[in-house]
Amino acid sequence: MARDRKPDVYWEGEYYAPSELKHMELKQCSFCLEVKPLASYFKRNDGATPKICKSCAEDDYLPGLSIERYDSLIDKYGAACMICGTGSPGIRGRFCIDHDHETNKIRGLLCSNCNNGLGQFKDSIPVLMSAISYLRRGSK
Repeated sequence: MARDRKPDVYWEGEYYAPSELKHMELKQCSFCLEVKPLASYFKRNDGATPKICKSCAEDDYLPGLSIERYDSLIDKYGAACMICGTGSPGIRGRFCIDHDHETNKIRGLLCSNCNNGLGQFKDSIPVLMSAISYLRRGSK
C-alpha cells in the first residue's frame, strides 16, 4: 500500500478505496464504520461531508455537530476551556465537546490539551485524584 493512500474499505464483499466510494456517492462513517450513501451525512458549512453519519451525529458530543449547535454550546458554557480557562481551543480551532462516555451527556467545552489529558486518564476520578496527590508530593 502506498504511504499516502488511505486503507481500503471492505463493503459488500469487496475492497474499495475511499475515493472509489466517493465516486459511487458512498462514504464510510468513522464512528460506526458502516458504508452509507452521502445523503446519510449532514453537509458542513464549507460544503465538505463530515466523517460521521447523521445517525451517529444525533448525539450532541459527536464531531458531526452543526455549527449552530456548537455556537449554542459556546453560548451556554462560554468560549474558554472549563478546566484550564484558555480561550484558545487548540489544533482544530474549535473546543472539544467533552461528554460522559457512559451517559453521553455533555459536560462542557475543553481545549484539546485538557480533553486529551482527561482521555489519557480514562476519565477516572480515582486516577486523577492519585495524579493530583502525586503532583503535590513532588512539589514539596
